[in-house]
Amino acid sequence: MTESSTLGLVQTLEVLRLNRNALSGEVPKNPNNLTNLKELNLANNELAGPLPDLTKMDSLSYLDLSNNSFFSSESSEWFSSLPSLTTLVIENGSLQGTLTPKVFSFPNIQQVLLRNNAFNGTFDLDDSFSPQLQLVDLRNNQISAVTLSADYKNKLILVGNPVCTGLPNVSFCQP
Repeated sequence: MTESSTLGLVQTLEVLRLNRNALSGEVPKNPNNLTNLKELNLANNELAGPLPDLTKMDSLSYLDLSNNSFFSSESSEWFSSLPSLTTLVIENGSLQGTLTPKVFSFPNIQQVLLRNNAFNGTFDLDDSFSPQLQLVDLRNNQISAVTLSADYKNKLILVGNPVCTGLPNVSFCQP
């Protein structure tokens, strides 16, 4: 994607689906000016560079940045600042570090699909998770421990994480 200062100026745009287009380069620095954007799908391209800054995109409900070549990085600050988010998908995304529990507490969050990254440490799904949350797919990361609220009864997938080596019969470790 070539650097364009005009993309961020289209403030009335609500849906941007550019997935599967062989786009390359960095995402423009100002996509967060798209304050009315509800859906952003940039999956399955050849985008590189840092993850885009999505701070202030309060209307964003669906985000897919999967299968690109973004720089390896910790989960970004905006992971915990998207109040309208229902679906977060960043598979094969080179993300690493500890995943903040706040991403699971957005009022409308339903699905978090972050498989095939390098998240590590303890996965903490505490009591503040959204009642809307239906699916958390973190398979094939480096998660070594789990703190799970007794109230969470929906789908959690941790297959392929070190935590499942010692817990092969637990439901979230089953293929």
